[in-house]
Parts: sequence; C-alpha cells; structure tokens
Amino acid sequence: MVTRQGVLYLTLFMLDISLLWYTFTEVVVVSFDGIMLRAVSGEIEDAILGRRIDRVDQPSECEVSVIIRGESRRDIQLFISCAPQIARIHISTTQRQRPQEPSPFCMLMRKYLEGGRVISVEQDGLDRVIRISVSSPLEEEGKFSIIVAELMGNQSNIILLDGVSRVVLGTARRTVPKANRKRQVLPGEQYLPPPAARKDNPLSVSGEEFCRGLLEPGALGAKSVYEYLLARHEGLGPTACREIVFRAGVPAELPVGRLDREEIRRLWDAFSEIVSCVRAKEFVPVAYVNEASGEVEDFSWTKLHMHAAGAGIKEQVFGSFGELLDFVYDELTRRMRLESLRGSLSRLVRDHLDRVRRKVEARRSALADAERGEDYRIMGELILANIHSIPRGAAEITVKNYYDPEQGYITIPLDPKLSPAQSAQQYFARYRKAKNGLRITQQLLAEAESEEAYLDQVSLTIAEADTLETLNEIREELIKTGYLKEKKHLLRQAPRTPRGDEESRRPMEFRSPDGTRILVGRNNLENDYLTLKMAKPDDIWLHARGIPGAHVIVTASDDGQVGEEALLMGARLAARFSKAKGADKVPVDYTRRRFVKKPRAARPGMVVYEKEKTILVSPMNVQDSRPV
Repeated sequence: MVTRQGVLYLTLFMLDISLLWYTFTEVVVVSFDGIMLRAVSGEIEDAILGRRIDRVDQPSECEVSVIIRGESRRDIQLFISCAPQIARIHISTTQRQRPQEPSPFCMLMRKYLEGGRVISVEQDGLDRVIRISVSSPLEEEGKFSIIVAELMGNQSNIILLDGVSRVVLGTARRTVPKANRKRQVLPGEQYLPPPAARKDNPLSVSGEEFCRGLLEPGALGAKSVYEYLLARHEGLGPTACREIVFRAGVPAELPVGRLDREEIRRLWDAFSEIVSCVRAKEFVPVAYVNEASGEVEDFSWTKLHMHAAGAGIKEQVFGSFGELLDFVYDELTRRMRLESLRGSLSRLVRDHLDRVRRKVEARRSALADAERGEDYRIMGELILANIHSIPRGAAEITVKNYYDPEQGYITIPLDPKLSPAQSAQQYFARYRKAKNGLRITQQLLAEAESEEAYLDQVSLTIAEADTLETLNEIREELIKTGYLKEKKHLLRQAPRTPRGDEESRRPMEFRSPDGTRILVGRNNLENDYLTLKMAKPDDIWLHARGIPGAHVIVTASDDGQVGEEALLMGARLAARFSKAKGADKVPVDYTRRRFVKKPRAARPGMVVYEKEKTILVSPMNVQDSRPV
C-alpha cells in the first residue's frame, strides 16, 4: 500500500503483461509422440551417423547438448531434454549457455563420449525411447557407450550406459525405489528398458483387426473414440488421434459403443491414411500458429486437416524437424523458466510479506498501548485528588473524572498491596514509559508499514513481468536490498542478466496522438533511473494515487508545455500499469518532475512528491498499451 502523510511514499512497479503459458503447454507438449520421434530420429541419423563428438555440455539439470563435428568444420548440436513437460531430442541451432562448472553427469558424458564416433541411432518400435551408440574415445576394440533418451512425460530421463554390459554409468535424473518400485535407474545397476506398452503397433494393424478392436466388448469401456485410439495404439499421440477422428468426420467424444459400421469404416480409412505417411516416411514438419497472438496452437509430423479448417490459424511448414522443434520449444522453454523463476521469487517475497505483516500488527498493538499513556496520567491525578477517601487495600475506586467534559464517573483498578499514593505513582510510571515509547513505536510502525508497502509492490512487479531479464532485475534488487542471498538454492539456476551502466536501462516507450514521448518504468531500479535521472525538471510525473503502480513520465516540450492528449494518455497508462488496472476509474496523481524526490536511504523506487493534482481516468486497455 502507498501511505500518505503530507506526501506519498511510493514504490515502483513492473508493467509488462503476464503470460498465460499453461494453456500453451497443454496444447503443444503432447505432440511429441512416438511417430514424431520416428521422424526426428531419421533426421538425426542422417546428420550425425559416423561423425565424431567434439564436446558435451549440460545447460541445465535436464538438458544435454552433444556437439558433433559436421561437414566443413560446422558443428551439429544434438539437443536432448528430459524435462517432464518438454522432453524431446532433435538437431538444434539454438545457442545455449555453458555452465561455468560442469555437473558430475556432464563430466561423465565427456569422459565416455568426447572423441568417439556415432555408431547407430535406434528407436524402440514407436515408443518414445531412442538409443545412440558411440564408439570408445580411445578406440578400444568392442568398447562403446550408449546414450538412452527416454522421452516419456514425468518418467523422462537421459541415461549413459556401458554398451557391452548395459550397466548404467550415470543419469540426468535418478529414480529411487520409492518413486518406482518396479524399475530403478541408478549408476552401477543393470539397465532395464521401460516396460513394453501393451498397445497395437499401428504399422502392422490390418483393417480387420482395427474394426474388430472397435467392436470388442473391452473397447466399449472407453469413454470416447478419441480416448480409445489413444489408449490402443503405440506411437499415436493426442494430436494424431484428434486428426484421425476429424478426418473420419466422427465426433471425438462419441462413445465407442455408439459407432455404426459406416463410421467405423471412415475411421479405418482415416487411420490407414495417417499410418501410410509413416510407412512411406512422408513426414512434414509443420506448426499451426494463432495469427492474433502469435502462439503455437499445435505442431505435427504431418499436415493437420483439423487446423486447416480453423479460422485464424496459420500453417507454417519448416525445412527440418530441428527447425520446427526449436521454433516450438524455445518459446515454451522460455515461458516455463519464466514461470519457474516467477514462482521462486513470489514465494520468497510472500514469506517476507507474511513476516512483515505480523510485525505491523504487533507494532500497531504496541502503539495502541502507548497512546493510552494520557489515560494513565489522568488515573494517577484522580487517585491523588481522592487519596483521603480511598481505603487502604481497595481493589478499585469509582470517582468523578474532572478531565471529562461531561464530568462522568470512571472506575480505576488498584493494587490492594499498594497504598493509594503508591498506586498513583505506578500509573505515573506507566505514563512516562508510554510517552517515551510513543515516538519510537510510531517510528518502528512507519518503518514496518513502509517495508510492507515495498514488498507488496515487488510482489506485483513479479506477477506482471513477462521476460527473464525483467525478473532477473527484480532478483538483483532483492539481493541488493538484503531479502535474497545471491547463492540461494531456489534461484541457483536462474541466468544472471548482464548488467551495464544505468544508461543501458530502457523503460517502455509510448507515443501520444500528438507525438509526445511517454515513458513507463518496469521495475524498481528502472523507475529510480527513469524518474530521478532520465526525466527533466519540467516533465510530468504520474502515478496511480495511493496504490502500487508504475512511474510514468510525459516528456515536456522545450518550453515546458505538455498537451492535454499526452497528459490524459499518460494518466491512463499510469492507471493501466497499477494494481487497479481492472477498475472502471482510477485516480492518478501528477506533478512536475522537479517536485518528486527520493528520501535518504529509501528503498529502490520509493519517492515523495508534492504540489500534485489528481485526475480520474479509465485504465488503457491491453492492446492500446503496447510500447512502440
């Protein structure tokens, strides 16, 4: 909260639109099915078979990059991820960070793989398991290693095996007995492949078998045609199954038991059409992008009729599956890392907020006690005024309160062990203690409320951030202000944002209808720079009144003038990038920049201002509040 005592103490606010990446995740990650792996494995084999491995990196715990020497000394990057929601393997051109200190698993892979040559690339049927055999770097006869990529959701893993004994040398993720009692993947243990799926291989299913399966009593237990296809056939993921149902013209949610023979025939035709593409290796790397948002709605190894018929979806064909998967997963990975870092920072700030709020409550209670000091003085005075009528050993007295304008009666508790004079002195002692402590308690409460306002503001900036860079700036700010230790485990994997001088900070920039520049800060450090260093004395500074929000600067002309259109747009932007952005009307304060100052030793983004005016505006909508 922003408090006001003659002036307002403000913290700043990051203003970017938050991303709803969960929907994106649910749509695209399921598209990497067994047939997608079949298409990708062929591309991998063509690119790396017989070539030498130059280097192995591990960008993160669940990622491995194998750098292979290609033609004309050009590197080929084989990228493998076993992150549960984005597990995949493909040839990639995305540049990834190399950790300064390689992990033990990375060192192990370097020992057994660097210098070796790729012997084979194999997939287990249409399952999402691929094995890449690599000769011994020392060219020992009969010696080789195997990289196993198991790309199966939460059970995904990257495993290094001894090629001869099939003993596990190391894994990216370790399974423990409690997690998987039937199958343990631990160094030194014999490797056991994942249990074979009890599904039909679509490449060998005949028309008679397909139709008979739909008529079997067991099939009637399936909730829908789509669910039956997904549960029955190996390698067919949700996207492929939805496409088969669409091509057959059968409702996806239609119960299997309600299919007629004509619908079953159409399902077989659509199924065999899809499968024939796999047999003929007629793979097409294609993505379907929402034209309005630019987000990937789906991707596949074959063109999808169900999206071609959809309005507002653009089909985008790529030159290779590596290009397709870079396109799809790079953005998805960025969003997942964004949400992971956002969650870590949010939890950290929330814990501090809970602590500070308890402190505020305690200090408000202490202040209430301190403010009773005058009551203690009055009680002491009344005891002395009536001392001759108070019997010794009395537990209380009721006397007229001469300090009450209405001359009412007051009951004063007494200590029976004390004389009336001693009781009066006891109240005077409480009065002096309360009086001396009042100023200190008020100061401590103000500090606690200021800290609460700051953390509340930071919490809002974290929720609104949409890039790793902006979240890392908040992380740096929390380190600077002492709320976060730099090497804290929960943020250890967060990439550090390269930092230059303050002039490299670039607030969001907008243009009013009359061409005036309007600048909006995105985080506490940036707002400090925007308000205190970038803005000129005659520029207009704006902020939503009394609530967390962004600092906004409307630049003035050379003669110090600001047009009404620019001022109104600046106010609407200040309302938009505030905690009240969902309200119909928001009061926004504005004043000349010269009247905004930063208190000594204030936290980042905290300022005071005066000579302000207030304007009531509706927040600018999201589409209109995008920077130039």
